[in-house]
Amino acid sequence: MKNYINNLIKFRTSYGIRKEIAQKRGYKLSWSNASEKWNCFYSVNKGEMVELDANQILVYSNKKEIEAVITELDPLPLYKNSYEYNNKAI
Repeated sequence: MKNYINNLIKFRTSYGIRKEIAQKRGYKLSWSNASEKWNCFYSVNKGEMVELDANQILVYSNKKEIEAVITELDPLPLYKNSYEYNNKAI
């Protein structure tokens, strides 16, 4: 599960909103720069049109499996490569 989600994360390298049609039930994960972590709040149903911002990914899994690995996920590349991240106080 961790590798599957990290593979989705690594492609989030450009800004902008995109739309996806959910191929099956899943969850929308959102990256928070303030807390430097991924959050899982929104469930998505199969066939639903999902609007995703640059800091969001659509994960096809159940919440229990996602929450089991969410603290181990890679940070959002847009954040990891940002001025904010590279110049934060030590």
